[in-house]
Amino acid sequence: MSEIRVTTTTKVTEMIQAHAATLEQHGISGGLASARPTAGTVGRYYFSTDTKVWARDNGTTWDELTEGLSESYIQGLINTSISTHAEDVDAHHARYTDAEAEAAVKAGVEVGDLKTPTKDLDMGSQKITGLGTPAAGGDAATKDFVESLVQGLDWQESVLDELTTPPGSPVEGARYLVIATATDEWAEHDDDIAEWNGTSWGFTTPNTGFAVWSEAIGRQKVYNGSAWVAFGTTVDHGNLVGLADDDHTNLLNNARHDVTARHTLGSVVPHDNLGDLAEKAHSSLTGIGPDDHHAAPTYDSGTKEIVFQIPE
Repeated sequence: MSEIRVTTTTKVTEMIQAHAATLEQHGISGGLASARPTAGTVGRYYFSTDTKVWARDNGTTWDELTEGLSESYIQGLINTSISTHAEDVDAHHARYTDAEAEAAVKAGVEVGDLKTPTKDLDMGSQKITGLGTPAAGGDAATKDFVESLVQGLDWQESVLDELTTPPGSPVEGARYLVIATATDEWAEHDDDIAEWNGTSWGFTTPNTGFAVWSEAIGRQKVYNGSAWVAFGTTVDHGNLVGLADDDHTNLLNNARHDVTARHTLGSVVPHDNLGDLAEKAHSSLTGIGPDDHHAAPTYDSGTKEIVFQIPE
């Protein structure tokens, strides 16, 4: 494309400023007259935006021109650069691989910034972990949170073990259940939960209902107000909602004699008071008269016979 020298217009100035990087590839640059670089590259052009003067590098000095490059010439260079750029693989950024693109998305995209879902999300049998404590009705709840409500317990983070003496080299965040009788830095902290913060031990004093999982023994422990006990030993059937002590028919012991409901024919007599049972006369029995029975048979020792009396 041949150069066409014309008087520089405002449009040319705007084009040079807007496409500085592109035009510089063609040896055309612009800026303040004082910022014009040292000559040394034959054929370069420089446009001084403050003095509106064009200059051409002759390899030694800059030759100032009375007229500059035309709008059409500069636009042609810009168009050529755009077209060439589209066809030049090396003119583009390196293509992301699938793995690189996935890593970039994982590192820079917040799930909360994504489009609001419009269909169910299938987790493919995978778990959602790290949930915070729910505060609203629509919040997701963890298994521990639900179980704590069901059991009326205050669930704590698990402990590694139950010890009387601090371990020698604990890692930061390590938690232990302090049991009697504690020594060293744990002294006077019986029943507390001890946690190592990297430099010292912190202690949590349990309230009634505290529950923790002890990883070393593989058991849930509950604080009953005075001691840590195995989970389940603090549950009273009579405290279960909708159930009273005698509502467990599958555990009914019919041999008991100290519950009125199980003895419809007489008064309650505890096992240890069976001697208090009194003989009842036939006449006292409801619906039975004293003559409603046959006479009892007798035994004749002489004839060695049993004699029955048959009423007439």
